[in-house]
Amino acid sequence: MLDLKTSIPQFIHISKGSVHDVNILDIIPIEKGSYYVLDKGYIDFERLFRTKEEKAYFIIRAKENLQFVRLLSRKVSKEAGIICDQDIRLKGFYSNQHYPAPMRRVRFYDAEYDRTLVFLIAME
Repeated sequence: MLDLKTSIPQFIHISKGSVHDVNILDIIPIEKGSYYVLDKGYIDFERLFRTKEEKAYFIIRAKENLQFVRLLSRKVSKEAGIICDQDIRLKGFYSNQHYPAPMRRVRFYDAEYDRTLVFLIAME
């Protein structure tokens, strides 16, 4: 974790290569109002819901097989590369049990690298 005001690391953990990335979510200190930017290797909806419950926020890349129900769509800026911005609820049995709250799903086109990325974002 990096303190953006001072650029000083606040948390560093070095693990063995056999430790899966998602397990680090159990030891990262969650601070109220903080933002956690994670790659999709950290998707564990139960752990992410704990982050939300601590009044912190996360942004994580979605996996391709995500099952969800769209609750509403927001206006987007296609010039900025945003393809869609939706409020969703997870549809899978276990994922919905582990993360029972809505979240945002933002699909973004990166023209520089010609790729589309999908992000999941914690909502208040």
